[in-house]
Amino acid sequence: MGKSNLGIFLFLLLCSSFLFTFSQVGPLAYNQVFGEPQTYEAETMVGPVHIGGLTRSEARQKLASQTSDWKDTHNVTLEMKEQNIVFQQDFIQFDIPETLNQVEDGERNYFVVEMNESYFGVLQNKVGTDLYNHILINKLSTKITARAEALHKEPLHFSIYQYVEDGTTQLYEVVSEYSITLNEEMDVTDLVNALNGAVVQNQTPFSLLSFVEEEMDQPSLNAVATAVYGAILETNFIIKQRHISTKLPSYAELGKEASVKPKNNHDLVFTNPNEQPYQLNAAVENGELIVKVLGYPLPNSYEITLENSRKIQPRTIVQFSERVPSGESNVKVEGQEGTSVEVYRFVEDKGKVIQKDFISDDYYPPVNRIEVRYGTNDQPPETESGSTNNSGGFSPGGSDDNQAPTFNENENNQSNNSGNSSSPDGDSSENSGENESDSNGNEGTSNGNDSNQAPDDIWEEPQGNTKSTEK
Repeated sequence: MGKSNLGIFLFLLLCSSFLFTFSQVGPLAYNQVFGEPQTYEAETMVGPVHIGGLTRSEARQKLASQTSDWKDTHNVTLEMKEQNIVFQQDFIQFDIPETLNQVEDGERNYFVVEMNESYFGVLQNKVGTDLYNHILINKLSTKITARAEALHKEPLHFSIYQYVEDGTTQLYEVVSEYSITLNEEMDVTDLVNALNGAVVQNQTPFSLLSFVEEEMDQPSLNAVATAVYGAILETNFIIKQRHISTKLPSYAELGKEASVKPKNNHDLVFTNPNEQPYQLNAAVENGELIVKVLGYPLPNSYEITLENSRKIQPRTIVQFSERVPSGESNVKVEGQEGTSVEVYRFVEDKGKVIQKDFISDDYYPPVNRIEVRYGTNDQPPETESGSTNNSGGFSPGGSDDNQAPTFNENENNQSNNSGNSSSPDGDSSENSGENESDSNGNEGTSNGNDSNQAPDDIWEEPQGNTKSTEK
């Protein structure tokens, strides 16, 4: 009797479970077979593609079509200086089924993307193993994946210089070059050897004087400084300190001269603002000192232009002496014109000027003319109408045409080039006298001397009774 009751109980329990399960699962099974198919919620997206309201099958077809169209216009291109390496469409592979498996309803989702790694072997063959070993493949792959999984519209163009290890010299090129003709007596060998291969680190001041280990003659030292300065002018390097001579040397171009003087701590200092280091190459070939700047291509091209160049006339200093025959005059010192010029750097992008930066206002003072004429102390000095301005030029009628240039500071220099103003140092020798130009844009000091006066040796009193005047 007990076993019979137990059997009936188990039978009834089984029937109840069947009825309950059928009532729950039956409608679902019916919808799957005969009812409306399941669709994604309205706000569901994969990348920029809306799949809300679509079934899985419809979404799969739409995503496959969208990715195919995207690949047609988005070949991966690795840009180099001499060539561009283009990857074929099957380099990027979209896994649509796995993308749909990971879709969250009502959310913005991303494509599952894979790379055809066989193309990295093709890349290695094209660039060579030496350069390929310096390419940051993982960084490049991550960037490509980020663009592809969202179907970004911008082209898949990548500069190889942004995906290699720092200091990959295999990609270095000459970004700037400058040369000067050396005088026969100049000896620049030691300093040139020290500079050759010197690295200009990014965001770190580069000092030319730090490479001067032994005493050098001033003309040779200034020649090297000029060659280095000329090379960096046509880059985006920031000039922090620069000096010039009081007379433009024969080897130098106006606006591109530099002078350094260790005993006065007059240096040539500049900074590399780029993310990558650059390298200086220096060599002497057939009497030419050549300085090159090597590194990755600069973001723009740069051109130096001179503006507002002016000749500054010298004063005439008249000395009187009884030893000069009456009615005659002797020229003790021939005068020389001075020069003033403004230097600008033009920044160009694809041949179009996008920026103009003030670099310096270079001023070379005139050398005064000295005449000795017959006269005595009792003779009144000769004078001429007009005024003498602070540039040392004689200006008839009081004109200020010969006035020394004033500093034009450009606080909005987007390239961070400090405005430089050069003023005389009081030394009239060709290669040792300097005009100072620093990163603060301050005019150089004259060490207490009148910058427009002739050197001390021409101020010796003539023999006999003399008197001097200026005109």
